[in-house]
Amino acid sequence: TCNLSGSWSNIHLTGIFADDIDWTVTRGSTPTADTGPSFDATLGTASGHYAYLESSCPDIGHPNKEATLFSSCLNVGVIPAPELSFAYHMSGEDSNQILVEVSTNNCGSWTPVAAVYGQQQSSSNDGWKREVVNLVPWSGRSNLRIRFRGITGGSESGDIAIDDIEVRSAPAKDLAATALISPANGCSLTNTETVTVQIENKGYQAQSNFPVSYQVNGGTPVVETFTGSIPGGQVSAYTFTTKLNLSTTGSYTVSAKVNLTGDTRPDNNTVATSVVNIPVVKAFPYSENFEGSESGWIAGGTNSTWTLGRPSKAIINGAASGQRAWVNGGLTGLYKNNEQSYVVGPCFDFTNLSLPVLDMNVWWNSEGNWDGAVLQSSIDGGNTWQRVGTFGDPVNWYNDAAIIGNPGGQSVGWSGSQLDDSPNDSNGWVAARHPLSNLGGKKNVLLRVAFGSDPIIRDDGFAFDDVMIVEGVSVTKTASLIVDGGNNGKADAGDKIRYTVRVNNQSSTSVSGMIFDDTLDTNTSLVVGSVTTSKGTVSLGNGTGHTSVRVNIGTANGGSTVTITFDATVKPASSGSTLQICNQGYLNANSFTALPTDNPALNGSSDPTCLPAYGDSDGDGVPDSSDKCPGFDDRIDGDSDGTPDGCDQCPSDPHKIAPLSCGCNQLETDSDGDGTPNCVDQCPSDRNKVTPGICGCGLSDQGDSDQDGIPNACDDCPQASDADHDGTQDCNDGCPNDANKITPGICGCGVAETDSDNDGIPNCIDGCPTDRSKTSPGVCGCGHADSDSDGDGTPNCNDLCPTDSNKVAPGACGCNQLDTDSDDDGTPNCSDECVTDPDKIEPGACGCGVTEVDGDGDGEPDCTDLCPVDPAKVAPGTCGCGVADTDSDEDGILDCRDDCPTDGNKSLVGVCGCGVPDIDSDGDRVADCEDECPANGDKSKAGVCGCDVEDKDSDFDGMADCKDACPFDSNKGSSSGVCGCGIADSDLDGDGTPDCQDECPNDPLRVTAGECGCGERAEADLNANGIADCKVNLDFQTQAVKLKVLFRLVKKKRKGTGAKVKAFNAAQNIIVADTKNVLANMTNIFSVSASDIQVTGTGSLQTELTKTDKMLRKAMAKRGGKLFPRWKKRGNIAIRKLFAVLGI
Repeated sequence: TCNLSGSWSNIHLTGIFADDIDWTVTRGSTPTADTGPSFDATLGTASGHYAYLESSCPDIGHPNKEATLFSSCLNVGVIPAPELSFAYHMSGEDSNQILVEVSTNNCGSWTPVAAVYGQQQSSSNDGWKREVVNLVPWSGRSNLRIRFRGITGGSESGDIAIDDIEVRSAPAKDLAATALISPANGCSLTNTETVTVQIENKGYQAQSNFPVSYQVNGGTPVVETFTGSIPGGQVSAYTFTTKLNLSTTGSYTVSAKVNLTGDTRPDNNTVATSVVNIPVVKAFPYSENFEGSESGWIAGGTNSTWTLGRPSKAIINGAASGQRAWVNGGLTGLYKNNEQSYVVGPCFDFTNLSLPVLDMNVWWNSEGNWDGAVLQSSIDGGNTWQRVGTFGDPVNWYNDAAIIGNPGGQSVGWSGSQLDDSPNDSNGWVAARHPLSNLGGKKNVLLRVAFGSDPIIRDDGFAFDDVMIVEGVSVTKTASLIVDGGNNGKADAGDKIRYTVRVNNQSSTSVSGMIFDDTLDTNTSLVVGSVTTSKGTVSLGNGTGHTSVRVNIGTANGGSTVTITFDATVKPASSGSTLQICNQGYLNANSFTALPTDNPALNGSSDPTCLPAYGDSDGDGVPDSSDKCPGFDDRIDGDSDGTPDGCDQCPSDPHKIAPLSCGCNQLETDSDGDGTPNCVDQCPSDRNKVTPGICGCGLSDQGDSDQDGIPNACDDCPQASDADHDGTQDCNDGCPNDANKITPGICGCGVAETDSDNDGIPNCIDGCPTDRSKTSPGVCGCGHADSDSDGDGTPNCNDLCPTDSNKVAPGACGCNQLDTDSDDDGTPNCSDECVTDPDKIEPGACGCGVTEVDGDGDGEPDCTDLCPVDPAKVAPGTCGCGVADTDSDEDGILDCRDDCPTDGNKSLVGVCGCGVPDIDSDGDRVADCEDECPANGDKSKAGVCGCDVEDKDSDFDGMADCKDACPFDSNKGSSSGVCGCGIADSDLDGDGTPDCQDECPNDPLRVTAGECGCGERAEADLNANGIADCKVNLDFQTQAVKLKVLFRLVKKKRKGTGAKVKAFNAAQNIIVADTKNVLANMTNIFSVSASDIQVTGTGSLQTELTKTDKMLRKAMAKRGGKLFPRWKKRGNIAIRKLFAVLGI
């Protein structure tokens, strides 16, 4: 029961092979809790209607049950730019998908135009979402059909609802930002990231030259102009010229917006996404227990349920350490069906690691063989992913090689549950370890834990914690002098060096194919026979003529160390030899190459092992150990002073080897013998001075009798004389008898330079010594400013209007207001309310400039009289000036508005005219004066059948029922024909027998059906086995349907000894026996007549029949255990696949 209306209908197949489920119209909430909407999209209330799919009941509403909603043929040719709009609600956690498709060949083929996948709302109370689909490619079509395919998920929490389906013309102007193409999550993002937005023109007018902008974290928008053109219904991308700075690690919200003037749907103008600059980890060992934050680990994927926190589930409970761990299915629930999710970590820079090894604690409890997790790596920014390790690897690595849920797009990983037949869960936290083979030396490595589940049965999920990455193999090399002839710690000629190489496999797994190679420094020679190894064989180094070292280590077990030693002799020093001896070597293995280092912290780096060495670095024949001037040729001495030029700072001065005070080629002469050479002595003839001092060369700066700071030798007043005792000697005092002055100043000696008002003018010449603003009395006298605030030439002290430049006294109107009389009526404007009317100083009734006239003498001036020539009215009233507001028939409507002014019952002429009532005796809304059937409320005209008989045409064939022999058959009129009403007198096969009497209406050779029905192949036996093909095929399909019905009746065995329990179990035993018999019958039919069975679907009938037999027998064997529901679901899945092969 669908209750669909309008031009929409469900698909209906006939017989036992009908479609899965139907779209149903309802209102309010759907029957199942936690899925479906609680109100419609149109009204937004529980009373509004919508269509939905009910996903309840296994094998009925789920899993993967499909319903299809069809439109009738739509003529979109009359719409300039057609589009489809619909609202949808998918709040259940197992919501699957809505597919929208169109056809123009009467459903012969379909083209997908839109799809919505997965859960879209978090609860039933969340609002509806809307999808708008561009149908412009089908413009001009008159036969467009649309279908909605709804497919449920893996449980009853998968109701899907749609509403407000509308096919209409797109607006002229509607631009939408539909996607941010870039930037995307990445390692080491820069300050010049490119921003590209995808723009769709959902309108029908082409658009160009419109603003487009982006912003980060809600900051200031970057605005640019899209200068191209986007035709209606088309999509284009715009790349901003302004780059985006994402150089700081962390998460950013980036949004882009189009701004089109006149855009009719601005709600689709903005698109936003989260972009993460993933942190780069370069320091190792790496350890993360997630107690602080996500630390660069990010969850994502389809139907993702990953959460970071403390798990509190039925099985997975608590973190491996601390309080936080990553777990999917949330902290307390179960993972989702059809989940394809992941948690990806930061970027790892393994440049300095040879064989990184990962350790982490894991706990898995997911449906065995069906749902599970895997660890994957990527070296191309996440574009492709490779599995780390394989099934059966140590330690605690993958335990399942065929997970149906395909975690990370492949089938190997961790899987197993305590509810499995043979529990294969981890049974708590376990430590997993695996080398990251082939990733050593790689710069940007991503790691992720991926999870995948199938459509049914959920469990706790997968958890991980305490991730650690360390170097798996370290190679160190050290050098020591075992013969040091000079006992100086340096490699001299003839000394012997011993090299020690240690290869430490710190991983838990064996590393094979190890080979160590070393080529010695050219200043040394290998001591043949000195090469030793604690494991493997020496292939180079111990044989005659060998100059390099090679050791075939082979396989190094996890946790083992291999030690290699060999010796080298230092060759005699040669011209130009280096001051150190270095070499490094390298280690090759099947999965990596390592460079030995003498610093374990730099494992894998280019860090050669070196020793200091002697030589003749300057090639002058004198060894560096006894060379006075190492690095220079001692034989070159240009000035013949016995010091080689390389160490002589004055190589052309035979008297000096260093510049000293005067420099090369200048003697250090000291004429006055004061110890300072003349070249730097400013007084070369004064042995007491090297600088002139205060008095100059030759004069002593000693002695200052008057203590004035000037030595006596150059002081004009060396003796102290101060008559006024003011501290200044009389010889330098301009006022020697004035203790307060040493110069006369402005006022002269004996007169103080006092300035009482601090105006800079001393009192002795200030006319106003106590007025800081004046030096003379001026107009207003001392203490009063001669200011003129209004600039009228009269100082404020004499101006009664000091702020009015037009007045010095208030006058009639006061200061700051002119005494103007604009109308010359003798009253200034300030007191005149009618400043331009010489006849008035007040407005009166009519206002200034208007004379008080009363033309109709009614006592109301014309200026306020709305009827100035009607003495009876001062306002128009209802009927207007000059017309009285009279109601002659006293019906409450004035005569001027009454079409019937003398008829108190009517104000309008009506249908029957004034004086005649518009009576409708039969209540059919037709007045009796015009009703041919005034006593029949259903008719106003006698019609074909007369007043008392309804002119009804039930079958819409154009003939009234009263004249129609078949009133309910639109194909027949005055006669019922051969077959009677409701049955067409057709003869499809042209054999002369109407179809209603013909058992084979499409077979011109038969009018009765044979054993196998009608048609040219009705009696066919193509394999000539003596049995008609149709009987075999029908028998097999009948058995298949019977199998499906019987298996649905198989229930779990009940426990107890009561009569009802026994009766139930006895009945179940019969159903099980019948089910097994049907399986045996189908197997027998297939083995005898496989070629007679018609296969119209895809796949192998033999394969699916074998699987069905196995799954059903397994399920029936499990009826007494807790795993029966799981096996019954698998049995139902097998039956569906069998039906798919049969095409039923």
